Amino acid sequence: MAASIIATHATPPESLLFQSFECHLKQIEKEKKSAASDAFDLAGIKSLKLDYQGALKYYNKAVELDPKNSLYLNDLGIILNILGEYQKAIDYYEKAESILKIKLGEDHPYTERVRDNIDGLVKSRLKKF
Repeated sequence: MAASIIATHATPPESLLFQSFECHLKQIEKEKKSAASDAFDLAGIKSLKLDYQGALKYYNKAVELDPKNSLYLNDLGIILNILGEYQKAIDYYEKAESILKIKLGEDHPYTERVRDNIDGLVKSRLKKF
């Protein structure tokens, strides 16, 4: 009798706890995306002030918090390019491009813009050698 009472009463609390858990996970993801957006905006401000090291710090944080955001990846690539970290810049451009190809397609203007960043960097580096 006691086992049947526990069994019948165990499922609803477990279910409620699971729902609460899922809700909290969603809230955490929203907060991470919001924090990533704030970091991205701070990076933009630092970049406008020509504080590229400061911008790099915040772009890295934005990408850490939202690693599938192609805009964050692309702009991190731009800052790395400015700072002379060419291979790292290409790596981030390529990550952004692969995400954009899936989301928007190969011929979308945003995808082409990132591809132009890659091509421009590669061509400029080849001229120096």
